Amino acid sequence: MTKKAFIALIMVLMLCYGNAEVIVITTANKTFSFVDIPANFGDRLPKQGLTGTIVNAIPRDGCSPIQPPPYTGPNWFALIRQGNCPYSPKVYNAQLAGYRAAIIFNRDSNELIQMNGVLFVNKIQIPSVFVGSDTGAQLSDAFNYISRSTIKITPTLPVPWSYYVTSLGTVAVTCVAIVLGVIIRYSYVFCHRQYQNKVARRRLDKTVPIFKYSEALDCQDMCAICIDDFALKDRIRILPCKHAYHCKCIDPWFLVEGKRNCPLCKLSIDANDSNQISVGHETVSASNNLPNVVVDVSECSSTENLLERSTISTADQFNEVTPLVTQHSNL
Repeated sequence: MTKKAFIALIMVLMLCYGNAEVIVITTANKTFSFVDIPANFGDRLPKQGLTGTIVNAIPRDGCSPIQPPPYTGPNWFALIRQGNCPYSPKVYNAQLAGYRAAIIFNRDSNELIQMNGVLFVNKIQIPSVFVGSDTGAQLSDAFNYISRSTIKITPTLPVPWSYYVTSLGTVAVTCVAIVLGVIIRYSYVFCHRQYQNKVARRRLDKTVPIFKYSEALDCQDMCAICIDDFALKDRIRILPCKHAYHCKCIDPWFLVEGKRNCPLCKLSIDANDSNQISVGHETVSASNNLPNVVVDVSECSSTENLLERSTISTADQFNEVTPLVTQHSNL
């Protein structure tokens, strides 16, 4: 699985995960939500959440007996400040005072802490949650019972396995589709290039036929690209300008670079479609319609007037062919 796919999976799972929140609904029907963490002791919040009204605990730290709610009626939530004593005695004091739940806020930062308890944990029967410092300040000043705001504490809902299965399945199908798309794309490009190369090679073979080198051929005995002498039966191409090259040396010039002229004299190979090369007593046309023309002249007895020698001097040939020699060496 790629890094991007893994990140996408984590994001999907996070969206499926139900965080515990403190939701505030004001009298103007405006809604605010704050993230909290339920305590590891006491009663659990119901699945539908718990609705009530906030009262600032007196004393604020809740380490000693807390004053009861202003009046009876709604579910009262005690807002208690962190510090001076463990969490469980604070919640137990809120329970003894008649509160339905306790909200403890961080006095120093917005860090959320998982509350654990030892004292009175078997006696605590109300739920409690922990919130950050800024959340505690807003709940205390703007959303207490005097503002008549309604507070709803929602639990951390477990995520059904169906969400994970659906998310994993979606990511897996997406990855498979991407991989198949890439494979199909590259396969098409590869096949298209192979077809283009095949067509280009057939066209080249029709224009410039292939010969097997023999001493019977009246042509230069050295390839001007690799500077190697021709060996018997080497596959060579003789251009219309009568310059000869190894097929492996000259073919990249035509097939890869897309050139259509001689690298030495720059004469186009398409300049004379009726160009003919005499081999012994026979004549071979460079415009032969056969896809691959190979002429074996090793058994020819006559060496007269096979090919007209080039009029370009050897020094000029080497100077002009130097870039192509470098290219061939890199290949």
